[in-house]
Amino acid sequence: YGLPAPEDPEQLVGDWLAAMLDRPPVVSDDVSWGEARFVVRSMDGARIDGVGLGFADVGLTDASGGAAFGPSSARGLAVSPGIPWQGEEKS
Repeated sequence: YGLPAPEDPEQLVGDWLAAMLDRPPVVSDDVSWGEARFVVRSMDGARIDGVGLGFADVGLTDASGGAAFGPSSARGLAVSPGIPWQGEEKS
């Protein structure tokens, strides 16, 4: 998807998302990363259990000039929080 690599590519997506929030996550929290937006879709206690992934609409910007996430990104994708940025899914 052409996203910038995180500092630790072996870190699980759910753990990365929680670290990027810099506070305990809750459902609907989101983090923008490059042209993508990761959204906490579900929790299992304090652990992120489901992650959504949407992409910015090309050419659209929000009021601050950042990438806008419009109707085409609302469909999004589901991402397993147990998948590292690189490598196999960890259980």
